[in-house]
Amino acid sequence: MLAFLCLSLQTYADTEPNNDIASANPIVLNTLQTGDLFVNPSNDANDYYAITLPANGLVSVTGNFDSGLSGKIFIYSASGSSLVGSADGSGVKAISANCIATGMVYIRVYRSSGSGNYSFTATLDEPTYAADIEPNNSTSTIQDTYLENQT
Repeated sequence: MLAFLCLSLQTYADTEPNNDIASANPIVLNTLQTGDLFVNPSNDANDYYAITLPANGLVSVTGNFDSGLSGKIFIYSASGSSLVGSADGSGVKAISANCIATGMVYIRVYRSSGSGNYSFTATLDEPTYAADIEPNNSTSTIQDTYLENQT
């Protein structure tokens, strides 16, 4: 008796145009995203993706550039400010931005030279403890804190 096991990996390719934040492709966390730069169209040097975060935490992007493509991956805030960027080159890229609030963030895949395909996955690691209660910016508005195992 022969048994077959079929595995399905869901991947999504970028849709042009997505060359700036205004035209960013919406994506979801924990999904493999694929794309190409300087292939089709041949002047495509940037691909942007939009992710809606359900919680604050550590946003990580792990990706890979084909050997013929050199570039970087960036994470941008909802306002469009760059939070972190990877080193330039081909191969594996890994970046993280900590303490991002809920809401929209953007991933930018940038070509510095060459052409080819890339892939990446964005993940969110939520913090162990919930966000602090505001206001708590002075001694008059301090919140109660309990420490365990005090001796």
